[in-house]
Amino acid sequence: MEDNYKMGFYEDKLYPMTIKTVEMEAETPYLKQVVEGTLPIEKFKFQVKQNYNYLIEYAKAWAIGLFSNLKMSLKEALDK
Repeated sequence: MEDNYKMGFYEDKLYPMTIKTVEMEAETPYLKQVVEGTLPIEKFKFQVKQNYNYLIEYAKAWAIGLFSNLKMSLKEALDK
């Protein structure tokens, strides 16, 4: 690597923030219990259901955004 290499946004800002976030997340009681195998099964099932519901709604939002973008792109192409 060259001596005059300047770190970009990812290396300079985003990566350190990500490391800090992961380290903080690893210290949460929930994750510690998952790793240790001591999390009650009902709490785990609840979390899986919550994640499932979130991901379904997240996918819908992406689909709407994609459809809107494709529709706009098609309209722009037809207007040319």
